[in-house]
Parts: sequence; C-alpha cells; structure tokens
Amino acid sequence: MKWATVLTDASYCPRTQIAGWAGWIKVDGQEAIRRYGPLKATKVAGSAEAEMYAVLNGIWIALQAGAEAILVRTDCDAVIKAATISGGRGKLGKLWHEAIQRPDLKPARLEFRHIKGHGEIKCRALSLIHISEPTRLLSI
Repeated sequence: MKWATVLTDASYCPRTQIAGWAGWIKVDGQEAIRRYGPLKATKVAGSAEAEMYAVLNGIWIALQAGAEAILVRTDCDAVIKAATISGGRGKLGKLWHEAIQRPDLKPARLEFRHIKGHGEIKCRALSLIHISEPTRLLSI
C-alpha cells in the first residue's frame, strides 16, 4: 500500500474575509509536493472551514499522486473531530462527509494526527502578502 503524509495549514482573516492554504504532501518514493493558494472557489466562513479545505486539497493531491493510504497532520482539532466522528457534527462534519463522497477523494485508508499550532497571528499580515499564480484544486 502506497502511503502519503499530508501536512496542511490555513489562515483566515475575519476582517477581510480572505483565506489561504498551504500543503506539503509526501508520497512514498516521490519528491515532496508543495502547493498553496487562496481559497476563492467558495466563500469560507471561518478559520476551521479554511483548515478543512486545506486538508481536502492535500488529500486530493496525494490521491492524484498515487497514494492509497494517507496520514493527515493538521493543527485544527475541529477538522480532526469532524472527519473522525461517525456522521460528523455541525457544518464542518457536513462539509467533510459531502466531500468524501466524491470518488476522487476516497483513499483506502485515512488517519489523522494533531500537530501543535503556532497560535494566533494578526490577519493583516495575510492581506499584505501577494501570491502569484495560485494553484486552484478543489471547488467543493
């Protein structure tokens, strides 16, 4: 079984309602894949939702690269809970369960591990960063 490790993070500014994501994906026997970009395909309601889209993007990239089993590492407890509680709860749970019904988002095995986050950073910094040619992956 070909494994992948997916590390993702996202940022959301409630003042500007701008969200962005980044991911590092390592599939067995391949070079690491790095992707990032704004979350423009859908209106993001908050930081947890931005983190969910980052995780979904990372999973999609890993599957497209041939992964069959995926270890997701994220600093967002809400995403882990939404993805691992049977039936999910609330908006994040619904988003997760709708997304994984897509045939291109179904790994044979999926595990989650929490990693420590960096804490709160002022959202103004994100709005000052210019991202050229972002990668658009999912439009869920």
